[in-house]
Amino acid sequence: MNRRLTSAFIIALLVSGVFTLWLSTKVSKKGGAPAPPPAKSQYVAAAANLQANQVIRAENLRMIDWPASVPLNGTFNNPAL
Repeated sequence: MNRRLTSAFIIALLVSGVFTLWLSTKVSKKGGAPAPPPAKSQYVAAAANLQANQVIRAENLRMIDWPASVPLNGTFNNPAL
Protein backbone atom coordinates (compact mmCIF):
# COMPACT_ATOMS: atom_id res chain seq x y z
CA MET A 1 0.00 0.00 0.00
CA ASN A 2 2.80 2.37 0.88
CA ARG A 3 4.50 1.69 -2.44
CA ARG A 4 1.35 2.60 -4.41
CA LEU A 5 0.99 5.86 -2.51
CA THR A 6 4.62 6.79 -3.23
CA SER A 7 4.21 5.97 -6.92
CA ALA A 8 1.03 8.04 -7.16
CA PHE A 9 2.75 10.96 -5.44
CA ILE A 10 5.73 10.85 -7.84
CA ILE A 11 3.43 10.67 -10.89
CA ALA A 12 1.37 13.60 -9.59
CA LEU A 13 4.56 15.57 -8.98
CA LEU A 14 5.81 14.93 -12.52
CA VAL A 15 2.47 15.88 -14.08
CA SER A 16 2.31 19.12 -12.10
CA GLY A 17 5.92 19.93 -13.03
CA VAL A 18 5.24 19.45 -16.74
CA PHE A 19 2.08 21.57 -16.52
CA THR A 20 3.95 24.34 -14.67
CA LEU A 21 6.69 24.35 -17.31
CA TRP A 22 4.12 24.51 -20.13
CA LEU A 23 2.20 27.32 -18.43
CA SER A 24 5.32 29.40 -17.73
CA THR A 25 6.50 29.20 -21.36
CA LYS A 26 3.04 30.19 -22.57
CA VAL A 27 2.89 33.22 -20.25
CA SER A 28 6.44 34.35 -21.05
CA LYS A 29 5.69 34.36 -24.80
CA LYS A 30 2.76 36.75 -24.33
CA GLY A 31 4.83 39.36 -22.51
CA GLY A 32 7.83 39.21 -24.84
CA ALA A 33 7.74 42.64 -26.44
CA PRO A 34 7.50 45.67 -24.15
CA ALA A 35 4.59 48.02 -24.73
CA PRO A 36 5.43 51.29 -26.47
CA PRO A 37 5.43 54.33 -24.19
CA PRO A 38 2.18 56.30 -24.19
CA ALA A 39 1.98 59.40 -26.39
CA LYS A 40 2.62 62.67 -24.56
CA SER A 41 1.67 66.30 -25.04
CA GLN A 42 3.52 69.29 -23.62
CA TYR A 43 1.81 71.98 -21.58
CA VAL A 44 2.97 75.19 -19.93
CA ALA A 45 3.20 75.08 -16.12
CA ALA A 46 4.60 77.29 -13.37
CA ALA A 47 8.21 76.50 -12.56
CA ALA A 48 7.73 77.55 -8.91
CA ASN A 49 5.00 78.81 -6.61
CA LEU A 50 3.65 82.18 -7.74
CA GLN A 51 2.45 84.96 -5.44
CA ALA A 52 -0.92 86.63 -5.86
CA ASN A 53 -0.74 89.57 -8.32
CA GLN A 54 2.76 88.48 -9.45
CA VAL A 55 3.59 89.26 -13.06
CA ILE A 56 4.22 86.01 -14.90
CA ARG A 57 7.47 86.08 -16.88
CA ALA A 58 9.04 83.50 -19.17
CA GLU A 59 11.51 82.44 -16.45
CA ASN A 60 8.53 81.54 -14.19
CA LEU A 61 7.29 78.95 -16.71
CA ARG A 62 8.40 75.54 -17.88
CA MET A 63 7.07 72.85 -20.21
CA ILE A 64 5.80 69.59 -18.72
CA ASP A 65 4.95 66.26 -20.35
CA TRP A 66 1.36 65.09 -19.99
CA PRO A 67 -0.32 61.93 -21.32
CA ALA A 68 -2.06 62.68 -24.63
CA SER A 69 -4.91 60.37 -23.64
CA VAL A 70 -5.88 62.81 -20.84
CA PRO A 71 -6.21 66.22 -22.54
CA LEU A 72 -6.33 69.38 -20.42
CA ASN A 73 -8.86 72.02 -21.43
CA GLY A 74 -8.01 75.72 -21.14
CA THR A 75 -4.24 75.24 -21.14
CA PHE A 76 -1.36 76.64 -23.17
CA ASN A 77 1.08 74.73 -25.34
CA ASN A 78 3.33 77.74 -26.02
CA PRO A 79 4.91 79.81 -23.21
CA ALA A 80 5.05 82.90 -25.46
CA LEU A 81 1.25 83.26 -25.30
